[in-house]
Amino acid sequence: MDQQKLIEEFRKAGPDPAYDYPKAGVYFKRAFQFYRPFQQGICSELNFFDYTVSIFDQCDKPAGEPDFISPSGSCYWYSDEGVVRKANHWGNGLDNCDWAYRYRDGKMVYGHSYSYFRWFRKPMYGFSPWERFLHKPRIFTINGQEVITTFDNFIARDMVVLDGKTYRLCRQIIEHWKEVVSETDKA
Repeated sequence: MDQQKLIEEFRKAGPDPAYDYPKAGVYFKRAFQFYRPFQQGICSELNFFDYTVSIFDQCDKPAGEPDFISPSGSCYWYSDEGVVRKANHWGNGLDNCDWAYRYRDGKMVYGHSYSYFRWFRKPMYGFSPWERFLHKPRIFTINGQEVITTFDNFIARDMVVLDGKTYRLCRQIIEHWKEVVSETDKA
C-alpha cells in the first residue's frame, strides 16, 4: 500500500487503542488488531525498540555477551530469527513500546495499566521473533510531504527515509525534521 493510502486508512481507523482500552490486557489484544493493517516491512535490531508492540515468550539465557545493554539495564541478544530480552520490567509503557511477557505456562504479564509496566525482583528472559513486532505508526510532515512511519521507512530511533534521503526528528522547542548528511555526502 502506498503512503497516501496508508495515511488515509490510518486516519479512518480512529484513535490509538490506548485511549479506548485503558486496561493493559485488553489494550494488547486490541493493539494487535488495530496496528496489523498498517504494517509494511519487518523490524530488525535497528528499529524494534521504538514504537512497537510485541509479546516475548519466556526463554533461557542465550550464550555469549549481549549485543546491547540499555540505560535501564535491559540486555538484548539479536539473531536472524528475533531478539532475546533480559529485563526486570515488562508490559505497557516501556519508553514508547508495549512488550508483554508470556510465561511457559501461558500466563501473561501485560503491566499494571496502559501506561505503567510491571517490575520484577529478578530479571526474566523473553524471546520475540522479528515478525511478531508491530510498528505503531505516526504521521509526520517532512518538507511539506506527509509521511506515515512503517518498518520500511523507520530505520532507527526517530530516523525516517523519504525519497532516498534520511531525516532525523530534531526535538527542540518545536519538532522538525532535518536531513542527515553523511561525511561522504559533504565531500
